[in-house]
Amino acid sequence: MFVILVLNSVDVKSFKQCFSPATTIVGNSLTRTIYLNLQPNPLMLLIPTDNMCQVLQGKTSTAVMKLYSPLNGNVMVPASGTGISFKYLYNQNITVSYTFDTQANYDQTLDATFGGYTVHLDGEYIVEGSVASVFHTLSNQTSCFSTNYFSFSLIDYWLSFDVEPVFCDVPVFTPFFEYQIENKWARLPIHKIDPANEFATGNEYSNTKTNFLSIKRYLLSPFQILENQKYSPQDLATLQQFIDLFKTDKTINVRLSLDYPIKSNSGSITSIPFYVFSKNQLNCFNSLKARSSLNEQNIIFRTGLEGKLECLEINNTNPNYALAQHIKNNWFQVRIDIVIDHMNNYTYYYDKTMTIEQFFSGPYIVFKIPQDELREMMDDKSVTEGTIQMFIEIQDQNGDYLLDFNTLPIQMVRTCINKTVIHQKINGMKIVSWMKNDSRCTNKPKLNTSLYFSAVLTDKNVSTLQQLYKSQIVIDYNNYFNENIVNCSQDSMHTPAICEENRRSNIKPENMNKVVYNYVTTDEYAIIDYTIIDDSRAIHMWSIALSVFGGLLTVVIIVIIYVIVKQQ
Repeated sequence: MFVILVLNSVDVKSFKQCFSPATTIVGNSLTRTIYLNLQPNPLMLLIPTDNMCQVLQGKTSTAVMKLYSPLNGNVMVPASGTGISFKYLYNQNITVSYTFDTQANYDQTLDATFGGYTVHLDGEYIVEGSVASVFHTLSNQTSCFSTNYFSFSLIDYWLSFDVEPVFCDVPVFTPFFEYQIENKWARLPIHKIDPANEFATGNEYSNTKTNFLSIKRYLLSPFQILENQKYSPQDLATLQQFIDLFKTDKTINVRLSLDYPIKSNSGSITSIPFYVFSKNQLNCFNSLKARSSLNEQNIIFRTGLEGKLECLEINNTNPNYALAQHIKNNWFQVRIDIVIDHMNNYTYYYDKTMTIEQFFSGPYIVFKIPQDELREMMDDKSVTEGTIQMFIEIQDQNGDYLLDFNTLPIQMVRTCINKTVIHQKINGMKIVSWMKNDSRCTNKPKLNTSLYFSAVLTDKNVSTLQQLYKSQIVIDYNNYFNENIVNCSQDSMHTPAICEENRRSNIKPENMNKVVYNYVTTDEYAIIDYTIIDDSRAIHMWSIALSVFGGLLTVVIIVIIYVIVKQQ
């Protein structure tokens, strides 16, 4: 009996860690519905082995909301105390809703200042907690904007929410920029801007545009903050804190929040943007022809850069010429951040710093990621892809900020090639690939595709890209072992002579250990695992080695036979 009590205490302790203190309660005044938004513990994957939350995946559970109203005291939802049924989902957001039968009953919750909940997981384990905030909207908070993305320029020093509003009855409101830090939302008011502001585009929240449906952009311009002195020193400190954090972590949660009066209290409509995007005047994002692949070893991000940024190659009649020259004369290193959203279930964040020479020298950037996180992304065979964003920050020799740009969220495709080996021959190359043997890959039809085959020679931290072949090949996903022969007569990128010169330079003994080959098709991308050199000299050396080895083997066999016979 004592053992059972100990186990139960561990279970209850573990279940209390299933939910985040950032959980909220939101009411919808139009539909008389109140929502408990249970958020998972952000450290769920770090909880020790006694974490039992995942054991209850899919189990039917119940919840009761508890609100405190200055006018009405404690309000239980539902009033009967009977739990609202829901299905528990491990490490995912869960929304539990309850619709009041009358407006009068709903109105008892309007001035609630704080609240909490009691959850019965699987009808047995009781978890109680408080919520981070209680607020009400005049409509479903997700329906007030059909699109919303957060754009910024740390060079020009402005932040904005670019939105497409839809019908929401919001006659009077005050907008705020908010960001999350330590499970709390810091906020900064967004004041009406002067339409003459150099960063305005004509549809901003301003003195001439105050109707909710006519506003397409909420701009926060620090230059204007300083000029008009509308912001307190505390506001400026809040803004600076965000910028300092944002420079090093692009996964910080931001949102647009509109506060409005509702009876004796106030409501709030919040909107989290779909993605974050750098949008400075140089528009360097156009330089990235990005693709990304996920395989068993790493994440490969192809930049499409050919040794330069087109956005900085501008003539001296362009007003941005001076800025471009300043960047090119002072750039020293690059910080690269990638943010991965794996099917809206997990977010991964990785960063690395490299020199400008390393950044421009190769067609791809490889992120070696922890094996446990890689397995998490790879193990679910039903998942074929996630999305990935790449943020690039160019710095000077002191590590100070010069320029940033990034991609939009793009597909991160899981490849079907497990391993690729090159067998270099006298007159060409044999490329051998082993395919993944799972249904996601074996169900793919044969692919007749263009193969782009290139080599990156790295010497003294300077890399040189050589395009070797472009030729047609066939990938048979149902065949575990794929073999393709390519040679310079098939190459559609070079003359046979140039093609052969490039190929030969890479298999010289002094270069062999400095070359990395990569293999690109419309669906696949692989860095070659290893190369077997098989030129005439190598064949000659192997024949000598085999002759010597064969002779020695013959002698050894004779000696062994002699010893056995002697013993008998």
